[in-house]
Amino acid sequence: MPRSVRVEVADVGTPPPNLALTALHPVPGDRIVATVRNFGPATRNARLLLTVDGRPAGDAAATLGPGESADVALAGGRGVTAAVSVEDREGVQADNVRYAVLGGSARPSVLFVTAG
Repeated sequence: MPRSVRVEVADVGTPPPNLALTALHPVPGDRIVATVRNFGPATRNARLLLTVDGRPAGDAAATLGPGESADVALAGGRGVTAAVSVEDREGVQADNVRYAVLGGSARPSVLFVTAG
């Protein structure tokens, strides 16, 4: 870095408590496994909500200690698309939802017609 660049360091304090969805995995059948992490310094109760094809499809809960992650299974994952969200009004909002494409039976059909 050139000497002419002035760098200032400022303490912005501790980050707010935060729950985050860090992974989402459809499981064969009708389950979805979501990984939720507690980035905060205290134990938190996490409530996860599953939406399939835009409709509420289930919920689950987990208790997480500071810095802890947990895999949470949610039943009801039959459809084309799924979203899992975690209720976290205190933390960063950008990491509260994960999306997945499911194997659903509503895949489009394609017909190829060729000459000869």
